[in-house]
Amino acid sequence: MSVKVELDGLFAKDFEFVSQSPFLTAHKSLIEKSLKHSPKISLKMSQVCLDFVWERLHTGHWSLVSHYWRSAYSFFSTTAALACLSSNSNKLQALKFLDYGIIMGGDVENVLTTLAQGIHDSLEQNDKLELIECIEADSRISRPSSIAEHENIVCEEFLKLIAADLPFKITGALEIWPALKRWSLKYILKICAYRHVPIEIGSKYNDEDWTQQIMPLYKFVETYFAPQESVKGYLAQHDFLGQVPLLREDITIPDYCYMTPELINGAEKGDVLINSWFGPAGTVSPLHQDPRRNLLCQVFGRKQLVLIPACDSEYVYPASDDPLLLNTSQVDVENVDKEKFPLFERANQITAVLNPGDMIYIPPKCWHFVKSLDPSFSISFWFD
Repeated sequence: MSVKVELDGLFAKDFEFVSQSPFLTAHKSLIEKSLKHSPKISLKMSQVCLDFVWERLHTGHWSLVSHYWRSAYSFFSTTAALACLSSNSNKLQALKFLDYGIIMGGDVENVLTTLAQGIHDSLEQNDKLELIECIEADSRISRPSSIAEHENIVCEEFLKLIAADLPFKITGALEIWPALKRWSLKYILKICAYRHVPIEIGSKYNDEDWTQQIMPLYKFVETYFAPQESVKGYLAQHDFLGQVPLLREDITIPDYCYMTPELINGAEKGDVLINSWFGPAGTVSPLHQDPRRNLLCQVFGRKQLVLIPACDSEYVYPASDDPLLLNTSQVDVENVDKEKFPLFERANQITAVLNPGDMIYIPPKCWHFVKSLDPSFSISFWFD
């Protein structure tokens, strides 16, 4: 595979702040020159810079990290990947550098995602497609559905429904998505088996033993989708479609995301945040709330939800001792400790099963618990 990227001007604006570091400025110049003569030296220097920037990315809370450091990580990930391809055609290592660059730094002008997809398409991966043979579904549904359901409603009706500030389910609105007919475990592996993705490991993110790890997608499926596997792995709240634009082409943002009273009355439209949720049967998002409106859309597999309106927050027992979990309930919805949380039974618990092609509207600050009943792929759209 022939890969050529012009580095002149690439990341120039975003790299401006980092150029104040003599260490990085000197290495950036040397790397660009060495790529033309000695890819092995370029790879070594790129790795030194990546280690340097990695420390900056992990100093303090992630939200406070300057985007300049993230851009620097993307730049040196790109030079490292190009050095891998030039020196020994190590495509898997190049792909890993690019994915880490996308995850930790973000893409710039589609350079990293385009390179990564081109490399992945050139790899042999028939052995990885056999992984899906051991995967089974969980046909159990613990609660009947009580949520209000509507079929492919028009935007005007959507506006009326969201005024009630209650969750509801919409069926038939996703039939135009190519993803509904095209996506499966086999297809996902075909498109991105060797792509590195962030995986949450543990039953729930509020468990003490919960952790995160970046790994190849095929390793995630191989390790955590087996029916006998008790430890859960979950690709959760990740911009996977941004990382793999070929998948992004198979979905469209629902028009409902642009139909809210605030927007109708002239408010400035915020970005629609798209996240993917992909994992085996049994993955759980504990009872929690989010600040923005959410359309949770199901591509394949099924999920069960328990939703509690924001007006019943007094019965939900938010975790008050951890500032990072203030949006998460202490209550285990599947095994409620009635002595410890006696008021929880007063909450209006709305239940729902999300089937392929369904979407559920979740109002801001509406509490929701989500559990996968099968190997499942969902996409959430957060909007204002």
